[in-house]
Amino acid sequence: MRKTEPIKLFYSGYDGSNNYRIPSLLTTIEGTVLAVADKRNQHSSDYGDIDTIIRRKEKGEQEFSEGTVILNLADSHVGDNTSAFNIDPCLLQDKQTKRIFLLVDMFPESTGLFGRMELGSGYTKVDGKDYQLLYDEEGNSYTIREEGKVYSEIGEDTGFCVKTVQSENGIQTPYKELGELYKGDVYYGNVYLMTGEQKGKLHIRCTNYLWLLYSDDDGKTWSAPRDITHMVKKDWMKFLGVGPGVGLQLKNGNLVFPVYHTNEDFGVSQCTAVLISEDHGETWKLGESPIVLMGDDPAVKKSGGQLTESQVIQIANGELKLFMRNTFENKVYVATSSNGGETWDRCEPIDIPEYYCQLSVFNYQKDEKEYVLLLNPSKDGRMDGKIYKGEISHDGTILWKAEKIMAEGHFQYSCITQNAEGNFEALYELDDENGIIALWHTEFTEDFISDER
Repeated sequence: MRKTEPIKLFYSGYDGSNNYRIPSLLTTIEGTVLAVADKRNQHSSDYGDIDTIIRRKEKGEQEFSEGTVILNLADSHVGDNTSAFNIDPCLLQDKQTKRIFLLVDMFPESTGLFGRMELGSGYTKVDGKDYQLLYDEEGNSYTIREEGKVYSEIGEDTGFCVKTVQSENGIQTPYKELGELYKGDVYYGNVYLMTGEQKGKLHIRCTNYLWLLYSDDDGKTWSAPRDITHMVKKDWMKFLGVGPGVGLQLKNGNLVFPVYHTNEDFGVSQCTAVLISEDHGETWKLGESPIVLMGDDPAVKKSGGQLTESQVIQIANGELKLFMRNTFENKVYVATSSNGGETWDRCEPIDIPEYYCQLSVFNYQKDEKEYVLLLNPSKDGRMDGKIYKGEISHDGTILWKAEKIMAEGHFQYSCITQNAEGNFEALYELDDENGIIALWHTEFTEDFISDER
């Protein structure tokens, strides 16, 4: 086998959804391949009724299981932008605990990045603790405390209670009840919704949040999401979002997810960074952006080139390599860190075309040598996905030695993994015969990419 015939793993009409986007592909310690995607029920845009769906292929099996929706938030169903939603999945496994993490962006009812979003984390500190903010129609603020209890600005228990990520009793996958507001047994809408019959009497701040789920049974079932926004999102940020694709565990045990963030001027201030956990996912911190090497301060950036969605690897010498979508030029930019993504040593373009699209990277060792694969569109307009193979030297430099067209046509986001048999698998976006984005899966061997550059 050099490359299998691609199959559509997620496609228009599958499980009743109009569209699918944003692949995340991970091989677990048990040898199971997990494929996660956005189930974009109404349309292909980055807002609307969007769920998170997973399909699994256990070791030794040839086909993936049917899809399971693991997140499905409240929606008003009165238009194409009246749902709370999750987008941009990113998988990671802690090899020490075997826990699998899934990081996603969460938005309350809105058009997401295309509409009005507010600054900040949507949290405030009370007596040293972080609590999520709520607001009423007059602009008065409240906080969601322990067990979902809602307190007024002066610290009085209002009698309201929110079904939150901290109060899981009675909430089952796909956690559609999250955000429901009650006073006693009386329902007062959902705090994630701003319109319609289910509009919450109180609502959260209209900004984006980062939700973290986990699985302890090889991806079969998933926890309720935990909001980690208050740990990592700064007051000056309008957006802090996922890579997306996959994260990784470093040699020292730290967990790392690729992210990017903006200040109030979203269109000119995108800056790549990574989230870091030093305690197996309990707490998280935000590393510095490599944009500072370009002379920019992310908090006040108003112009110039941007570093946006990215994927990260750790090479044999311990360095992190962050491969980035960007607006500097039509080349992939790579940032290098010698301290696990806390800061960056250098940031520079490489000789691989980049047409403002997420890319995927995967590194591996064979015959005492280290290699990296990179997959992204090779032509303007996000056309013709091409995979590149590079050899990594001991000092961290990469010599790109081979390349091959993976798929012709309108090619966008992708993700690569290596399965238990040592072959590679890719999940990528490519328009189908009807011109609709589908997520295609293929398996290939290293010799598929054998042509010299």
